[in-house]
Amino acid sequence: MKKRKPLYVISAIVVAVIAIVVLNLPKNESQKVSEVTKTQSSSASSSEKAKKTKKIKKSRKHQVDKKQAVATSNDAGKDDNSGVTAEMKKYGSDGYFTVPIAIQGTWYESFGGNLGMDAEVTVAHDTTTISDHSIKMSAGTYTLMKSVSGFNDKFATSITMQNQPKEVENWLDTRDLNNGKGFGTFPWTPEQHIGKYYLGFLMSDVDGQPILISKEGGIGSYNVSFKSQSLAEQYSQGDKKDKVIKIVTDTFNNHDI
Repeated sequence: MKKRKPLYVISAIVVAVIAIVVLNLPKNESQKVSEVTKTQSSSASSSEKAKKTKKIKKSRKHQVDKKQAVATSNDAGKDDNSGVTAEMKKYGSDGYFTVPIAIQGTWYESFGGNLGMDAEVTVAHDTTTISDHSIKMSAGTYTLMKSVSGFNDKFATSITMQNQPKEVENWLDTRDLNNGKGFGTFPWTPEQHIGKYYLGFLMSDVDGQPILISKEGGIGSYNVSFKSQSLAEQYSQGDKKDKVIKIVTDTFNNHDI
């Protein structure tokens, strides 16, 4: 019995070692799983932060772009002084006059008349094409300009009907009427800044259709134009024409044109 004792001891030691190994295996694997989980969690967190940063940058860029767009929009419709040369300023130009968008386009003459007179004005049924800085009529194409302050006094002797520089032959001194609803023009010579040389345009409407009333000279001669040839013909006679004449009369009595 004394000889077998070392065998029991060795067996006990082997069993103990195996138990330790077996018991430690799950612990090591658990640690590995925990470390992998932590790594994945850290990676996901970094990814979310990157996405949030990208989203913030994109939002800021959108806000900047929006502000720039608003600034550009606010500049639209202002009088345009770009492209005005020293030579143009030499003849009294203070920049181009910008026609309101609602008035721009091609207008078709319907009929004309003379307020206070029964006789009608003969209308050639021509078209008038108005762009941002110019007007094209049967008489020609003209550039719409603004004159400098004191134009009539400063250029009374240097720019005359007998001595008109070629550069200003097709310029019209243009000014706003009724807060953007129209514009009035004079030839580019101080001595022609009187009623009989005046040509004005003012928008109104009839039955929901826009009309352009033009006044020529100081005696109340007028023409009425529509946005299409068809409408111009429809309102050129009968009750529809009478309705337009009433609108023209009210316009002349209540507004500057």
